[in-house]
Amino acid sequence: RELARKVEQGSPKTEPRPIDSYDELFDMFLSFQSLDRASGQEGRNAYVARIPAAPVNRDKPVRISIYGTGGIGKSTVAANVSAAMVLMGEKVFQIGCDPKHDSIANLCGGLKPTVLDEIQKRGGARAMNREILKQLIFPGVNHNNHLYGTECGGPVPGKGCAGKGVDLALKLFEDHGLMEEYQFTLILYDVLGDTVCGGFARPLKYTPQGYIVANGEAASLTQAMKIAQSIQAAGQRGVNCGIGGVINNMRGVPNEEAIVEEAFGAVGIPVIHHIPRSEHVQMAENLRTTVVESFPESDQAKHYMELARKLLNNSERHSLTREILSSREIIAITNKHA
Repeated sequence: RELARKVEQGSPKTEPRPIDSYDELFDMFLSFQSLDRASGQEGRNAYVARIPAAPVNRDKPVRISIYGTGGIGKSTVAANVSAAMVLMGEKVFQIGCDPKHDSIANLCGGLKPTVLDEIQKRGGARAMNREILKQLIFPGVNHNNHLYGTECGGPVPGKGCAGKGVDLALKLFEDHGLMEEYQFTLILYDVLGDTVCGGFARPLKYTPQGYIVANGEAASLTQAMKIAQSIQAAGQRGVNCGIGGVINNMRGVPNEEAIVEEAFGAVGIPVIHHIPRSEHVQMAENLRTTVVESFPESDQAKHYMELARKLLNNSERHSLTREILSSREIIAITNKHA
């Protein structure tokens, strides 16, 4: 009622100053946090000590793509999985495919310049070469040269297609043979999944499985169903990729595990892991790191380690057994478990 009154009365005109930089926005957020900078240092030391001396040997890298709608926590999941994979002997390359370009921030010490920014600065993709691209591959902070990351980036909102930027950036890395030069054993694509079209679908060309991050809220489930439909459609167009499964990044909805299991079980897609909500996630992100690194003995870190093992060992690809659930069907499931 108070909001309605304010809308009816109107408000004085203002001259807002938009925050264009995500760096500035994050710094503003941190200014409201009470941080103990030493927090988690003992855990990070223990994490580094557990990294194998040499990575595993593979003829070609394992490739995994993780999709999720904005705000679902896909980058948090991806970064923690990457940190966990390092402890399993992998040499990891995480590629952020989201205009927000924060995928590798908690692995590589903060927000980094993006490929698309560099392309625009130099006047086009033809100006890009191997050495320039190598400058956009950033080493992880706590990973003994076992983890690297890059950000595809995106245009200023309203001034271009982010999917085209992702498509172009990924193509450049492949064309210049950088995956082979660095001898990565695992490549993880962290992909915005509001719409799996154009450039956002390119990671599916490289990964046998595409995984979907969801939770038990009706809106999240509806969007996750559309992502599953998009991955399957890519497979039907000849792309060698299937649905690896669903990762339930829990929001704290009552009976959330049962809701997500029933919703995706109805269309034949398994839920491969339920990640509980934990205060350690925000604590780690405020410190610009991951749970696996700062709090390696926590139950939450153990969940990410288990998820990483499942992703590494999974060779199954699944297809929808029926049309995706409608919003009405999803709401009926969430209401049943309320």
